[in-house]
Amino acid sequence: MIRLEDDCVGCPTEMGCLGNCCPYKNVPVFVCDNCESEDEEELFVYNGQQLCFKCLLDNFEQVSDEVYLIDGEEVDVDDIIDKVCEKVINQENYDCEL
Repeated sequence: MIRLEDDCVGCPTEMGCLGNCCPYKNVPVFVCDNCESEDEEELFVYNGQQLCFKCLLDNFEQVSDEVYLIDGEEVDVDDIIDKVCEKVINQENYDCEL
């Protein structure tokens, strides 16, 4: 899930408040729907959930260090995101509706 936080720094009066245009207002915090980790830089949408990478991998059987079994097919860990994720959400592609 994406939680919005107000990280207001209390700008000096002479600068004035930028309101919703301020970069410290409505700051997105990416929280894994499964483990509730708040330290995520990106979330992966899989089966309607927004998951951290570790929780995403927990959905699949690990065959070796870098290979997972998905629908009977061995998939390299680097290809899992392209193979199964509906969307990747991160700071670069997250659009906050003001």
